[in-house]
Amino acid sequence: MKVTLDGIKAKIKGETYLVLPDGRTTLCTLTLQNGFTANGTSACVNPNEFNIDLGRKYALEDAMREVFKVEAYLLMQKNYE
Repeated sequence: MKVTLDGIKAKIKGETYLVLPDGRTTLCTLTLQNGFTANGTSACVNPNEFNIDLGRKYALEDAMREVFKVEAYLLMQKNYE
């Protein structure tokens, strides 16, 4: 077995995004089917160049990396046992 992007995507129940009042930082919270949440962030240097689509994309990618870490740990633990 291995951790895959498709496997991670199948476990996501919902995505929530928030742009902070600074106008340049985007937060993404992924909620998995079991209720676990993973958070990701992104920010641009210049608020005048903020692009909400890119902010969401990069924050989602950051949150997905967090899920990958947890899933990799769970797989390692399962193999260890």
